[in-house]
Amino acid sequence: MEKNRPSAEKNEAVSTLQEMLRLIGLVREDKAMRTPVTGRYDDGTRAAVRRFQETHGIDPTGIADGETRDKLWNEFRECRRLSSPPAAICPFPLKRGYVTSPGEHGDLICIVQIILNDLSLHYDTDHLPLTGVMDGETEEAVKRFQQVNSLPATGQVDRATWDRMAEEYDLTCRCDEV
Repeated sequence: MEKNRPSAEKNEAVSTLQEMLRLIGLVREDKAMRTPVTGRYDDGTRAAVRRFQETHGIDPTGIADGETRDKLWNEFRECRRLSSPPAAICPFPLKRGYVTSPGEHGDLICIVQIILNDLSLHYDTDHLPLTGVMDGETEEAVKRFQQVNSLPATGQVDRATWDRMAEEYDLTCRCDEV
């Protein structure tokens, strides 16, 4: 925060500092760091910087010096990682036109069964045994899911069915944990 920088640049840098402090305060549940983002290095910003310095073993001056900025950046990156959704996986084959087939077995079918079981609470369906086999019971559960979601009720998992299952799973199962 050098004094001879142009005003607009200084405000942008202060806003960035405030945004970083705010996220750290939210993730670490420390209200003292949750400063408003105003672009002005005011008393609230100085107090938030001082609190950050205290919690990170830095002399609490309230000035965002080099050591403070380095630790702030590292802590911000960690808090951003912690507050972001986990990385997604994509087990559905990318092969164009792929559809599960009766009797097929493997990890994909097991994942389908797990998803359908987790969604069964919301769709009032029976629990499937985790066999990893596209058997009649799994096909019927897929058909019920497809019918409820206005998809062609084939009992086979195609890309549209998979995408809808993944979307429903993310919406219902993740929200239950929050």
